[in-house]
Amino acid sequence: MCRPGAEALTWSGIRLFLRIGGRRALRQLLRGVSNAPGTAAWAGVSAADEAMLVDLFGSMRSGRGFVHELRPVPDLCAAVRQPALVVASRTDGGVPFTHAQALAAALPAAQLVESRAAGQFVWHSPDWPGIAERIIAFIRVAPDEAASAARGVSGFGDVTIAGTYDEAGRSAPA
Repeated sequence: MCRPGAEALTWSGIRLFLRIGGRRALRQLLRGVSNAPGTAAWAGVSAADEAMLVDLFGSMRSGRGFVHELRPVPDLCAAVRQPALVVASRTDGGVPFTHAQALAAALPAAQLVESRAAGQFVWHSPDWPGIAERIIAFIRVAPDEAASAARGVSGFGDVTIAGTYDEAGRSAPA
């Protein structure tokens, strides 16, 4: 079982590692996100993207997620009534593509979108604009379908999806 404070200590260590090691530390930390050969995972990552990733890791927390990864959870996929969009890459070094395929097959109303990203960061893939379009189209349609499906299911309230996005699907100022 996870000791109290282990999660906070882990993320504090990661932030310190990034602060001291900079770019090299970030690349070391992210080695496991891709099983693409050589430096393919870093081909489209700009200095601004690296800074964004450092900020992202600086704000991440796992909460009780540490505990959830240590024990099995029941398969509740068949009970999920909401539409789902599963986006995955065959070169993701952390989550095998077969997991995405299995999830999409297990969820009654799921679509699987394959990214050509060289790892987990699909927004750095050459096909990101097309994937962003698929995500935006899914979000525009899914709220109505999800609201219909969720009627009578406990634990689901009203969901509002709001935001402004540029043509590439990136969040834009309102």
